[in-house]
Amino acid sequence: MIPVIEFPSLVQNTACFFSSLFYKRQSKHCKEYVTGLIISHKYTINTMNSVFMQSNDQSALNKFLTSSDWDEKAVNDKRLELLQQNKKTKWKPYGIVAIDDTLCHKTGKDIEGAGKFYDHAEHKNVLAHNLVTSHYTDNEMSYPIDFRLYHKDGSNTAKQYGFRTKIELAIELIRDCMSRDMPVNAFVFDSWFLSKEVAKVINDYEKVYVAPLKSNRLVMVNGKYIPIAKFAKKLKAKDFNKVKIKDSVYKTYTFITRVSKLGKVRVLISYERGVKNPSLFVTNELNWEEKRILKTYLKRFTIDTFYKEAKQNLGFGSYQVRKLKGIMRHWYLVFLAYSLLKLGAATGKLGRWTDAKTIGKACRDVIMESLDSLVRWLYEKFRCNMNIGGIMELLTLKIAKL
Repeated sequence: MIPVIEFPSLVQNTACFFSSLFYKRQSKHCKEYVTGLIISHKYTINTMNSVFMQSNDQSALNKFLTSSDWDEKAVNDKRLELLQQNKKTKWKPYGIVAIDDTLCHKTGKDIEGAGKFYDHAEHKNVLAHNLVTSHYTDNEMSYPIDFRLYHKDGSNTAKQYGFRTKIELAIELIRDCMSRDMPVNAFVFDSWFLSKEVAKVINDYEKVYVAPLKSNRLVMVNGKYIPIAKFAKKLKAKDFNKVKIKDSVYKTYTFITRVSKLGKVRVLISYERGVKNPSLFVTNELNWEEKRILKTYLKRFTIDTFYKEAKQNLGFGSYQVRKLKGIMRHWYLVFLAYSLLKLGAATGKLGRWTDAKTIGKACRDVIMESLDSLVRWLYEKFRCNMNIGGIMELLTLKIAKL
């Protein structure tokens, strides 16, 4: 990691858009924190503060995150407003919103809001924060919208902040999207969130949902409710159509029926080549054909990409503060860093080195820009006949600390 001489252009050039939300020194700390998230390989406040050639004591950045007077939700609203200023990142009518949840693993004690949750990837209970998030995606662009933190029923934080189920949090996020006048038509989510409450809210807004059905969900066939998996087994090869999406071929069967607790819907049964068991989907849009249902649902996986990229490259789960105020601010600033990288990639302002198609590549572009600034800074120092030994000693000591 190299020392940073000046703020990256994508951070500096957008800072004025957020200036009304911060005092002058807070604005500087915001730029420092976002830059640290993008450039640093560790996400402690001390390390992110140390990446700058001219750095102050880390306590100022720590205070900015944990106790300084600024409104993180207003920053998130402003971030989304900024993204609407560019035609490549603005919301589009054919965009969708994905709803999902993720775990941010933690270690240690007394981390506010953390609890024991079952991790399906590790097949065990882990200490973590459990976030339910909303995510915008279209054919070219995707980025987070907002989040809600899930508190386990009976926990101290649930008693303090109020207990809400994940279903209730998902509904809050859906209502939040609609309150922002997003022009999107569809919501996608996994079977966990497929409930009559979520379906009703989306129906009330006259929007579309697409979600997978669990194999034991009951569908009406010939006047009787039977498990959808049982019905799927009765189908013959001739009943299916072939649908091609990019390089994948699916055998599909769709029909309109009633699903227990959801009412009248369209059900899709789909087999992917080489996969034994079918994928089962449901949508409240009765007129959609198989390909549109599948293509809409497949966009859901951009939210998984966000979780992976944000955790690997921006420290989404690597915060080391213990109080929820600082933790939630960290998450919103990760949202900001991610969105600035997306905006920079969309507008060609990430530098001249590579085509940034992933957040990892975008981060490397910003590092290359910082290297360019460092080389120019060194050149100016040498050109002005400043003491080379002193400059190199300062630079060597700085790099050693990093």
